[in-house]
Amino acid sequence: MQRIKVLFTGIGAMLLLVIIAISPVLLSKWNDSRILAQVIVEKINEKDILSMHTSKLSTEEKIKLLYDYNSEIQNYVCIKQLIKSKEDYNKIRENIVQEIKELQNLQIIPIVDLDETYENNTFNTVTYAKATDPESCVVLIQATFISEEGYLEIWIDGNDNKIYKYHFINYVFKKEDMKSGVALSKKGIVAYGVDYLGLSKEEVFEHCTIERDIDHTYAGIIYL
Repeated sequence: MQRIKVLFTGIGAMLLLVIIAISPVLLSKWNDSRILAQVIVEKINEKDILSMHTSKLSTEEKIKLLYDYNSEIQNYVCIKQLIKSKEDYNKIRENIVQEIKELQNLQIIPIVDLDETYENNTFNTVTYAKATDPESCVVLIQATFISEEGYLEIWIDGNDNKIYKYHFINYVFKKEDMKSGVALSKKGIVAYGVDYLGLSKEEVFEHCTIERDIDHTYAGIIYL
């Protein structure tokens, strides 16, 4: 019994010495990552809104980064910026209208006319980036619109304008809304992921979803 006690005491002492030895290295790495993340935040904040922060990632890699960020993997930063310029609003709105029409042509979402009755509520850029590599990032524009007919939330890629999230809440239900030819379930998900985003079928069913009910429609990747 005494020998076992001595053995455990010795092991504990050795572990303590190892921890003491590697602590400065771990603290140094943590501090370096923190400083680097702050530098990246400053670089992104210096960018003009419409010039965006350019990403070197493919669509598949961007979605993987969003998954990693939401899984609380370390060494990622998230920066939000409010878009205030009327000129920026109008340009982004034009891009959104164009992308919505493409989704409607693919019968992924119902017909929703983003006309003058829909007011711009908020526009933000949200940048997710690796702390060690600022070009490994996803720059998204979060836009919300509201009218008496409904509420619309859109997330688009700030670099190529692809819609990563479409969520429409219908305040005024009309029977004709449900007759607008939307491809649901497997067919709709494939159309969104393969035809629109350019993913493989395997990636589509791993990352994408479409939901539709009487009062709402959701299409997008599952991490937003």
